[in-house]
Amino acid sequence: MNAKQLAKALYNIGLTTAQHLIEAGIDTPEKLRALGAEQAYLQMIEAGVLCRRYHAVYLYALEGAIQHCHWQDIPEDQKEAFKQLTKSWRAMNAP
Repeated sequence: MNAKQLAKALYNIGLTTAQHLIEAGIDTPEKLRALGAEQAYLQMIEAGVLCRRYHAVYLYALEGAIQHCHWQDIPEDQKEAFKQLTKSWRAMNAP
């Protein structure tokens, strides 16, 4: 699947993010679903396609793609969990 096809197949995902997913080896919606938002995000970081700033909003978009809903419709408790997770990742990777 190319970036345009992947972006079209996944809710919330634009061409740039689709290309980042592909570069990280996540080239189908099924692979994204199998990994889940957190592991997919970490795989993208490890592949070097994202900076190590750990933004919760990116996780919202990935979760929305998995759930096939707008990222704003992710339940607040899940958003809070993503915020806490990215906060802990930032703390672990602080210079």
